[in-house]
Amino acid sequence: MIRLEMSRHSYFELFLSTFRFIHVHTWIIQLFIFLSGITMALNFKNLQPISEIMLCITGVIFISALFFLDELFKSFTTGMWEQTFKYDLRQHIMMKLLIFGIIDMVIVILLSLMTKSIVSLPLYQILVYVLVPYNIVCIILFSLITIWRKQLHNYFLWCISGSICVAVILIANIFKIYEIRMLYWGIAYFITTTILGIILYSQTKIIKWEVASVW
Repeated sequence: MIRLEMSRHSYFELFLSTFRFIHVHTWIIQLFIFLSGITMALNFKNLQPISEIMLCITGVIFISALFFLDELFKSFTTGMWEQTFKYDLRQHIMMKLLIFGIIDMVIVILLSLMTKSIVSLPLYQILVYVLVPYNIVCIILFSLITIWRKQLHNYFLWCISGSICVAVILIANIFKIYEIRMLYWGIAYFITTTILGIILYSQTKIIKWEVASVW
């Protein structure tokens, strides 16, 4: 009986429960974004600059992340807690972070594999080129959302998210960041990944405290 009770509250059950909370239109949009990214990658040509190809892939990942972000924080934008008697809001958001992170990573890897032969770069280098700007955008967005969590609305979330993504792409294009040595890219990846991990950990602690204060 104890083993059966534990299995009913397993991480796999939480994974399935969280999937049921994610609206179907989110997956339809992500499928459309993924297919658009594949179409774009197939149309890349060897004569295109590496920076242009990297920015296109990064833009696709940014768009995917924006729709995931909207789904991730819909409890705050709608003002309704997304939880069940078995799992609370913090657990659902942590599992959503895992699910969305896996999906985005799959998109990044597949698009990188498709462009690897075109840009003639190692796979790890393409991944770092994409993931460093992605980490920076996530750090900025999660930090701002933490500050304005109580006043968070859909239009504000989309405006600030879109502006930050466009700004990062413009800065990357203006300063020719893809000409920087790979050593500095590796350092930037390590630093941004560490900072992002710390922010996500603090986010889950804040959400746990807010849910507890409500109840």
